[in-house]
Amino acid sequence: MRLVVSFFIPAISCLLLSPLFAFAEHDPFSDPFYNDPRIPQQAFANSTRILTGFDLDRENSGWRVGDRALFGILLKTKRHLDVWLVLVEVRSGVLKSGQSISVPRRIGPDKKFDAREWEIGMKGIDGVGGHELKSDSICLSIQLLDPSGKELNQSYAMAPEAFLRKGFFSTTKSANRVAVSVESRGSAQPTDEEKETISKSMGQIVGSLLALFEIVADQRDLKPILKKGMDFPSFLDFLKDWSPTLSMHAHFSDAVTVPWSPSPRQSSRDSLLLPVDVEFNDSTSGISRIQVVDPTPPLDLSAGIVSVDLIHPKKPENKTLVRLLAAKRGTGTPR
Repeated sequence: MRLVVSFFIPAISCLLLSPLFAFAEHDPFSDPFYNDPRIPQQAFANSTRILTGFDLDRENSGWRVGDRALFGILLKTKRHLDVWLVLVEVRSGVLKSGQSISVPRRIGPDKKFDAREWEIGMKGIDGVGGHELKSDSICLSIQLLDPSGKELNQSYAMAPEAFLRKGFFSTTKSANRVAVSVESRGSAQPTDEEKETISKSMGQIVGSLLALFEIVADQRDLKPILKKGMDFPSFLDFLKDWSPTLSMHAHFSDAVTVPWSPSPRQSSRDSLLLPVDVEFNDSTSGISRIQVVDPTPPLDLSAGIVSVDLIHPKKPENKTLVRLLAAKRGTGTPR
């Protein structure tokens, strides 16, 4: 029995988990584009002008105003090779529902952002392992830059801080052990305890990815990038189906532990490579491989995600890679 766990988001945010079919045996990420380290090194060569190095907080002392993370995005299509840089910075401590923060604008008065409480309901697998995830907010600034470091756009976003801070490295390790154990038993079904482990891991993945989506959702210049990298539904697709379903399939049994080092001078740590497929109304929208580590600050700005590889399902020549290039601690007091 191959165990692939999915969650579904019907229109609003009702989440469901269920075991599905096996992941394809062929590795879609064997292309050198994803595996030759020289490719991102050349593409993001100028990123050191913006931010360089990694400060890893071994004490895990929480958010600091000024925490920053720099990401590189490389999109390869038939005719083009496009590069962008994204700089994310913490602008507040933890904000509870009802609190707000004002951020300066270059023209006009400050803009006010209201915090909210975030909540995700997980139904579990076969009625087992259902739980709720809740989080307060944190205010982030997001800068989109060209390869030279020139700013293209800046925006602000409220994001669920707990979903970023917890990440999904440890729970995915547990889910991987469960999935491998279930497969080794052949046709035997997961026990209730195993279902709870899988459900907990999927909850953390859902929360982390939704948090990252909130970061890029209002970045108008990032949307065309995402549309080239994935087969997103059009507005007409939504008109045809008033209850669209977005689903994500995490292939826990195919997760692989590999070393990750933030820089040549820093010791490596364990990371997990997890295949994740995205579907819209039962049609594949994207095939991805996510590399995640324990999100010690400031790696919590990415929920511990250090790389993402993405293939367009209908245009396999469209290949995207995202790399965490640097992450530095702010000088503010931990909050």
